[in-house]
Amino acid sequence: MSSISVPWSLQSSQPRTSTQSPPPAGNYFDHIVTIIMENQGIENICGGNPPPCNGSNSPFLSTIGNNYALATQYNSVNPGGSQPNYVGLIGGSTFNCGIDSCPANINATNLVDSLEKAGLTWKAYMENQTITAGCDLATTPVYEHEHNPFVSFSNIVNNSTRCQNIVLANPSLNATCTTTDCTLINDLNSNFAANFMWLTPNDCNNMHGGSLGICPYSSPTSIVTGDNYLKSLVPDILKSRTFNTTRSALFIVFDEGTNFCPVNPGIKEDCVYAAWAGSAGVTKMKFVSSNFYNDYSYLRTIESNWNLPTLTANDAAASPMAEFFAGQQSVKLVSWNPKVPCTPLLETVEQIIGNQTNSKGGASESGSIFSPGITNSTYGPDNTKSWLSNSTSTPPGWSIFSRRVMVQPRLTASLEMQQQTVCIVLALRSIRTGKALPTVDPIRLAMIQVITMG
Repeated sequence: MSSISVPWSLQSSQPRTSTQSPPPAGNYFDHIVTIIMENQGIENICGGNPPPCNGSNSPFLSTIGNNYALATQYNSVNPGGSQPNYVGLIGGSTFNCGIDSCPANINATNLVDSLEKAGLTWKAYMENQTITAGCDLATTPVYEHEHNPFVSFSNIVNNSTRCQNIVLANPSLNATCTTTDCTLINDLNSNFAANFMWLTPNDCNNMHGGSLGICPYSSPTSIVTGDNYLKSLVPDILKSRTFNTTRSALFIVFDEGTNFCPVNPGIKEDCVYAAWAGSAGVTKMKFVSSNFYNDYSYLRTIESNWNLPTLTANDAAASPMAEFFAGQQSVKLVSWNPKVPCTPLLETVEQIIGNQTNSKGGASESGSIFSPGITNSTYGPDNTKSWLSNSTSTPPGWSIFSRRVMVQPRLTASLEMQQQTVCIVLALRSIRTGKALPTVDPIRLAMIQVITMG
């Protein structure tokens, strides 16, 4: 199913911005289109551990992955739920979201603020939103506002000018709408495509599956449907005026996968398909990287491209995906200890320690990526635990890296029995104080590596 249309005809419209000054040139690209797909791990799309990418139900995405630039260890920041990943992509944090939902009207600086302040234009395209342009908070069988991260932020949803930059991607086919997601394609063939463009397909086209029997939830069928949808769309993007006359990039990524990563099958990761394509000479061709990236890396890439400020400690600590672009050096992230073979697992302080609400320096046991979670009262021998603490003392077997960050140098028994070597890269920023901690590595920004051996 390549399109589920609503009756409306849309002409290309210039994206709104708070300034009309010429936008700055990017370091890697001047325009970017980002397409967010749903609920498939990289092994589902590529049929295993690429290269090569050879998914039996996804020949088009396999071709893109093999011919352009593919990340084989790109992780979601919230396995198990969509909305926090969408919010993290443009906000740099999950903002105390639950597993699959976020609070309404998040009051935080976001990527839109940074883009507009720099004089860059932006536009978001939503398949099957119920209005032609604006902030749509509805949820229908195929449009979910949870897949529209822009309406999660109060300074967007309460700003009518900004809301007009969020438009229906797929009006009914007519004389001015002759292609899949014609609103986007018409803009790309105009003289005023936005610098930053975001596309959320509907729940049939994004491989999620719709409700009420509109399209199936079953993975083989939904993958085929989504792959055929992209086959009908991506060639029109790549041959558009914008992509043929300016430095333009296309990023296709999934919100979450299956809590599995073929690169590191013994470690709990959620690797999803993430591929860069673009104008001639913009992205590398037939390039594969197994370096660790996640949704904050995507945000850091946008910021690095246009020299935008980082939003949180998460994107500040993330590595930009610069190696996927022509002329950029490809650097393999390795352990600081050359005697320990290691592919770094990047985790933010927030992900490891969970939400900090105890005013006495302890932790509340919520928000951690690790099971069974965090405590500040017991020191079980085989639990991964950490917290912020004002104390200079540490429990037996623990290491202290500052007076505010502690990490136990043991993982779960199951990982130890598999003799896994794990690298954890901690952002050197206290989310309690908001201040950078003393050690700073300019290459990895504010990060350290902790080697934990099974």
